[in-house]
Amino acid sequence: MRLQSPWTPRLADIDADHFNFYAPPAGHMEHRRLLSRWLATLNLDTDPTSLVLTGGAQQALALAFELSCGREGVILTERLTYPGAITLCRHRAYRMRGVAIDDEGIVPSSLATALDATPSTGRKAVYVTPNLHNPTTATMSLGRRQAVVELCRARDAWIVEDGVYTTGAEDTPPLAALAPERTFYVGSLSKTLSPGLRIGVLVVPPGMEHSAEMALQAFPLSPSPLSCAVVEDWLANGVIDSLRMGLREEALRRSHLAASLLNKKTLVCHPGAYHAWLPMPRHVASQFSIAAASLGVAVTPPEAIMVDPKEDSSGIRLCLGGPPFDELTKALTLLSGVGHAGSAPSPSLSV
Repeated sequence: MRLQSPWTPRLADIDADHFNFYAPPAGHMEHRRLLSRWLATLNLDTDPTSLVLTGGAQQALALAFELSCGREGVILTERLTYPGAITLCRHRAYRMRGVAIDDEGIVPSSLATALDATPSTGRKAVYVTPNLHNPTTATMSLGRRQAVVELCRARDAWIVEDGVYTTGAEDTPPLAALAPERTFYVGSLSKTLSPGLRIGVLVVPPGMEHSAEMALQAFPLSPSPLSCAVVEDWLANGVIDSLRMGLREEALRRSHLAASLLNKKTLVCHPGAYHAWLPMPRHVASQFSIAAASLGVAVTPPEAIMVDPKEDSSGIRLCLGGPPFDELTKALTLLSGVGHAGSAPSPSLSV
């Protein structure tokens, strides 16, 4: 999906030292202050000294997992979750455990049981996506967020909050605002503004700044000064607000398209999300994925989003934001003819 976004910053306004010298591990303080201003537009007030910059959200997530848990601990997360997090844990031999979910995300009672079953000698972290969960689009209410925070406080667990889908239009506060003392907040401009802005953000709890900088020395990847200059210009000239409005309108258009074309399937979508969810048994989802591929349509395979690949309940994640609108229309039309069990209910569109 493409949106027109004006940008006319002058190169003469960019600090030459940002190109002549390597950036500090956590990023230039000027850029950290800039991204702190951007986070404030997402209802998260942060001290720039608690914020580190990375080359993308995936690196920020890797850093958060390393600082909160590492190989000796356990990462508890929604039983269906972001494929990049699963890949990261398997690559680095982090132990990840799935927890039951419902239409608001992770279930507090199941999380309590999982936390209690975790050995007290090891560190534990709870990785969640409160807004527009990947893959299900579930969004936590304030009550659910408070319940998760209270559980983690009572059982001394870190929280890793994936905020990449947060747009600033949400009424509910981030977990990092409710429990700043134990929350690692992962953010990125790629999902909410532009994929070309490879800027990742990690807000760390107080006292973890030095550990974060030390870890970043092992795998440094600071964002481009040019990308930061774009963000600075967009903040100053109101482009970010304009982009967000355009992106929300486009997300609504695409979610309505999916709901109208897949109206005979158990589709779950959200007007602010660029992905939709088709829940179904794992073996049926695998067949659906194969059938879609035979039609020339690529979908996220069920195994990619399953913490436990042996579970039976899974589904298909549909990416609505990648292809041009006409190609998306064609792909969804083709998918509407792919049969799967449980296709009687109408699509669910949360407003």
